[in-house]
Amino acid sequence: MKRQRGTTEDDRTVYGVHPVMELVERKPHEVVRIWVAREDDRKLGRLLRTARHAGIPVSRLPRAALNRRLPRGVNHQGVAALSAASRYVPLERVRQAGESGAGLLVVVDGVQDP
Repeated sequence: MKRQRGTTEDDRTVYGVHPVMELVERKPHEVVRIWVAREDDRKLGRLLRTARHAGIPVSRLPRAALNRRLPRGVNHQGVAALSAASRYVPLERVRQAGESGAGLLVVVDGVQDP
């Protein structure tokens, strides 16, 4: 049976040093938690300092535990972050925005870039 996609933890997980750093720097309020492989935490000094400064919880766990937490075979580089669930806009507000003539309205669903 194929798992239905939705707003699961898998959908909200960002992994890899640069993507996680980008999320922490640009949208710290959207980061729920960061997971770091214990073996790699010394390489991630800047990221961990930035997260600490932003008040983001960091969990250090064995690499094997981090591997189990993420999709099989991803290159996480020893770090992953869980982002907050997406906020949705009521359909009526989207319709009003489209009718306002204020500009181009593009509605997209399911676009992901780890």
